[in-house]
Amino acid sequence: MKARFNLSKIGIPKMGIPITAALAGLAALGARSMVLGSSIALRAVLSPAALALRLFFGLRPQWVAGRGYLVAESGMILTQACSGLSYFCLSLPLLILITAPGGQAMTARFLLRVFILAFGMSLGGAFLSNLMRIISAQALGPLKAAFGLSFYSAHHLEGALIFLAGFFASAIFMKRTLSHVV
Repeated sequence: MKARFNLSKIGIPKMGIPITAALAGLAALGARSMVLGSSIALRAVLSPAALALRLFFGLRPQWVAGRGYLVAESGMILTQACSGLSYFCLSLPLLILITAPGGQAMTARFLLRVFILAFGMSLGGAFLSNLMRIISAQALGPLKAAFGLSFYSAHHLEGALIFLAGFFASAIFMKRTLSHVV
């Protein structure tokens, strides 16, 4: 009789979560450096935001090799900083750490579920937060001057607020989704 490998029977000690989070963070940073080092990958990551600007605002972003998308009508440039990869690199290990039940051993299957869900939420969150940040930068542009904010300071503030909202929404969703499974 052939022995079967059953993931649900293998207990992961308490240290499995921080180690998994650390490895996920390193993998995310590796993916980030690969995308930022490749003009083709950067274009693929930024193209949904450029498409959103075209659809929502009628703008025509133009690809400039090695720089990003230039939006001549508004003077906006979609660069590496607009890729959402920083969100992904931060949220993946943090979601794994936050979601794991404290002080108890888990099965490898549960840890795999946590990782897959955190990966999907981080990737989706990176895409949506990036998209929301770029759309809000374009839509709220005239209001920034009324509050005495420069474009860059307002854009950083928008980014921080959108990041936090997306991260907390992802964490709450993951906690509720995984609360019944250990």
